Formats: sequence, structure tokens, C-alpha cells
Amino acid sequence: MIRIDMITVGMFQSNCYLVSCSQTNKAAIIDAGDEAPRILERVRSLGVDVQMIVNTHAHLDHVAALPDVVPALEVPVWMHRDDRALYEGCLLYTSDAADEEDSVDRG
Repeated sequence: MIRIDMITVGMFQSNCYLVSCSQTNKAAIIDAGDEAPRILERVRSLGVDVQMIVNTHAHLDHVAALPDVVPALEVPVWMHRDDRALYEGCLLYTSDAADEEDSVDRG
């Protein structure tokens, strides 16, 4: 079963999601917008194994926690290829980019 936990983060009050499988305990973070310590604490408290971070787009309120979350969890970051220039302009982390026809299977 899929479990979805929401954390409202940052001064823009953006929603960050931890989506996990209750059977495998594998998880993804969606939109790590800010407050990396809170996000990492939620990961620890849930005991999930984060496999990746997915960003819906590259606005600052969706990517600001990446400089702390990515090295702490050592996971790739995924977002649509069209947001790459904006994302790299923020001087943050990137692992790969995806096109609309791409898919990712992580349990």
C-alpha cells in the first residue's frame, strides 16, 4: 500500500511529500522545498528508505532543501528536462533530467 506524508515547509508554505510503500519501505521525496532538518527528521521517524527526490518544477520553493537533503541521503534528483536551466541557475544539485515519456521504477 502507498503511504503519503505531507510536510508544509518554508516561508512560502510549500508542500513536501514523502511517498512510500508500506511493504518495501522504499520512498521518494517530492518537492524538498525548504527546512531540510525537518524533512530528514521525518524520513528518520518513518524509517523509510528514500530512493530518489522528484521535483515537480524548479522554483526555489520546491528545491531549496536539496543542498542539504541530497548529500544526507545520497539519492538522485529527478525533474523535467525543461526546468533544468532554471534549476542549474539556482546552483543546486542535479542527478538527471526526465522527458515526458520517461518512467522511473523504484519499488
